[in-house]
Amino acid sequence: MGVRWYGVVGVVLGAVACGGEKKEPQFPPPAPASSGEERPDPSWDTGENRNYEPEPEPEPEPKSGEEELEKPEFKPGMSVNEAISAVPSYYDYVGIDQEVLAKPLTNPDTYKECNVTPNDHFKVKIAVWNGKVVGADVEATPAKKDCLDRVVRSIEYKEQVESINTVEYSF
Repeated sequence: MGVRWYGVVGVVLGAVACGGEKKEPQFPPPAPASSGEERPDPSWDTGENRNYEPEPEPEPEPKSGEEELEKPEFKPGMSVNEAISAVPSYYDYVGIDQEVLAKPLTNPDTYKECNVTPNDHFKVKIAVWNGKVVGADVEATPAKKDCLDRVVRSIEYKEQVESINTVEYSF
């Protein structure tokens, strides 16, 4: 009988060790309904069912009540680097094909008024904005430099994009 008695005592002690007392699970009280719509308690929100949409980045604000973004200001006689620096950073780059930009520079008739001969050597680099040359760098003999500078600054392109493009040509 002694062995059976240990079995009964073991079962009783096991039941007591497991807690013996039954506890009800704790749930938060329901949130009061307002405007007929029930809302869950935010402390239980795991975020799994939320639709997350990031806030859009703010666009640059126009200065002093202007409706549009500030346009670049190009001054007469600017170099290529000065023209590039005059363009605000929020303008996107829209490239024009280098062959299109170089076409008038490769045409000898462009330089006719400067009396360029086959023995003359010069180098021009231009910056183009919206179809107009807004910056130029000319390397030439002093006798030809001013004329070449004036000629390349007068070139106009039918391709008009609000983006700065550059091209270089050596003759």
